[in-house]
Amino acid sequence: MERTEWLLGGVSVLEPMTALTDFIITAVCLVAYVKLRRASKANGGYMPHYPHFFLTMGLCTLFAGLMSHAFAYFFVEPLLTKPQIALLDWSDKFAYHIHNMPNWLFNITSASLFELSLVDRAADLAPDISRKRWLATITAESILVLALMIFYVDYNVAAAHIAFTLYAVLVPLQLMVKKHQFGAEQKLLLIGAGVMLFSGPVMATKFQLSPWFNHNDISHILIATSMFIFYKSATITLSTPPTTASFYKQKLPSI
Repeated sequence: MERTEWLLGGVSVLEPMTALTDFIITAVCLVAYVKLRRASKANGGYMPHYPHFFLTMGLCTLFAGLMSHAFAYFFVEPLLTKPQIALLDWSDKFAYHIHNMPNWLFNITSASLFELSLVDRAADLAPDISRKRWLATITAESILVLALMIFYVDYNVAAAHIAFTLYAVLVPLQLMVKKHQFGAEQKLLLIGAGVMLFSGPVMATKFQLSPWFNHNDISHILIATSMFIFYKSATITLSTPPTTASFYKQKLPSI
């Protein structure tokens, strides 16, 4: 697939729509970070990982938009196709992808922070959930993901980590919490995970509306939507600390 390009004032911007949709995710996440951090402080530092999940996700897409798309040619030359990259040995592949490492590492960190937030909240709401057991699993999983990413030097490892976070952590935890309560907070988390699910087929089939709005761009819009829905859920989380959380009944906020 050829990269689209804009020339702005003599400066080449590669894959401009992909970069722009990355920045949309960044904007959603950074606004969420500022508001949730303020809410966390107002509740005595409750759920400290939640704001930082959005911060690291926002930084991930910021670096991706700048270094992996818009200005990738500043960091690596020539730009290779995926089949060409696959033919490189490990050291050459690592050197080629060194400019992608910031967003890959922020990606892994953000998924782990989201998992920690989900476990902390679920354990507050459902006493039968073992926080220690889940935290041990998350720690081992995060170390494994980092090792596999270094071994394979492949973003697909980070993408698989996100899928694990959503469908092996988020969904099971919400089903476990459901025995105790099932309010707007849990519904929004499941809706967000459902929206994100559609990005998988889009990426796998490389569906596009045009070369200027391709599978990456559509996937980014879905991810931005999911991030906004997760933010709406987090606002409920941080407005209902554990002393009152198990008793609340909310209606779904308008989104």
